[in-house]
Amino acid sequence: VTVVAFDKTGTLTRGMPEVTDVIFRKASDGPGPASADELLAVAAGVERLSAHPLARAVLRHAEACRVGLAEVTESRALTGAGAQARLDGREVYVGRPDFFLETLGVRLDPLSDDLARLEEEGKTVAVVGSAEEPWGAIAFRDDLRPNAVQAIRHLRAAGVAKIVMLTGDNPRTAAAIAGAVGL
Repeated sequence: VTVVAFDKTGTLTRGMPEVTDVIFRKASDGPGPASADELLAVAAGVERLSAHPLARAVLRHAEACRVGLAEVTESRALTGAGAQARLDGREVYVGRPDFFLETLGVRLDPLSDDLARLEEEGKTVAVVGSAEEPWGAIAFRDDLRPNAVQAIRHLRAAGVAKIVMLTGDNPRTAAAIAGAVGL
């Protein structure tokens, strides 16, 4: 064996992401949440039926913070991008920043500095908002497995020439996790 490829989530990391940050940055006075707790409530409402690890983390965090779920309808997963639902008659989304930028055409300017900082810290970030504007973001951290660094060292010592990590996460988060395990 000369090359080993690891999946990041659940292999190098525990596979149990936890919410680390809830950031409220709604720029307009239009419809939508008015606080970080309301942003969390919207995200939890949208994610309530999902089995995705990030969705489960949002629900655990909302429960721990004693934040109720926003009443949403027509929830559905957006494969590889996030989730969508209707809140007070309008579409709301919880998803990857690139989904907001590329698919919805929503500028993330109010969140740009936050997104860069969180991703550089090795966190995965989901944006919460409408098709008109982002309202905020939720960051997640999936801790490394306690034996991940040691396992990489053992593989190198055994002569494995190339060890790589596979992930669908953003490049900054991927680089932070890869650096932490020595890849």
